[in-house]
Amino acid sequence: MPNVFDPRWDADQQQPPFRWRRARVERQAGSQQLGASLYDLPAGASSWPLVVSTMLAPELNEYPESGKLWGLSFAPGAERGRDEVEVLARPEDNLDYLEGER
Repeated sequence: MPNVFDPRWDADQQQPPFRWRRARVERQAGSQQLGASLYDLPAGASSWPLVVSTMLAPELNEYPESGKLWGLSFAPGAERGRDEVEVLARPEDNLDYLEGER
C-alpha cells in the first residue's frame, strides 16, 4: 500500500521551470481506473504548463498559453501500446481541411 508520507517516487522532471518528482500512488495501490499522483516541487518550480485534459482515451489536450494541441490515442499516463498514436502540434489558423488531399 502506498504511503504519501514516505512515497516511492517513480518519475522526475528537471527542465526549469518545470521541476518535480512524482509518485503514482494509484498504480502503487493497484488501481486501474483511478488517477492519483503525488508531486514534490522545489520552491519556485512549476509542475506543468496550463493544460485542459480529460485523462481519457482518445485524448486531446489544449495548452492555452502556448497554443499547442497534444493528441493521444491512449489515456495520459497509460501504458503506450505498439499501435498507439501521439501528435504534438500548433494548429495553423489558415489550414484548410482539404489542403493536400486528392
